[in-house]
Amino acid sequence: MWAVQFAPPSSGFHQLVTLGVQNLVTKLLFAHWVAVRLLEEGFVTETLSHDETALRIEPALIIDKAEIDQFFDALQRILDENESFTAFARGAGSRLFERRFGRTAAP
Repeated sequence: MWAVQFAPPSSGFHQLVTLGVQNLVTKLLFAHWVAVRLLEEGFVTETLSHDETALRIEPALIIDKAEIDQFFDALQRILDENESFTAFARGAGSRLFERRFGRTAAP
């Protein structure tokens, strides 16, 4: 088993200005969002039940280098897509809106 733990995105003045909301939302949801996006790429992962900031990765017993490379390429692409809190909130928020109301949110 491997695990990836995500750290809060900001500290200092930015954390103070947002009253910690940004870090709280990210702590509670970011690893789950990465797991959803990885599932869409064909990789099954999950967050740890005792730590919502960590993503559990359990590769098959028989795996080759190409499959590992595909996984890490997908993970890198997803992390790049969600590099800023704004991109993460827009992606996850529009998905939640679409699921709840059955239509795409306005850009």
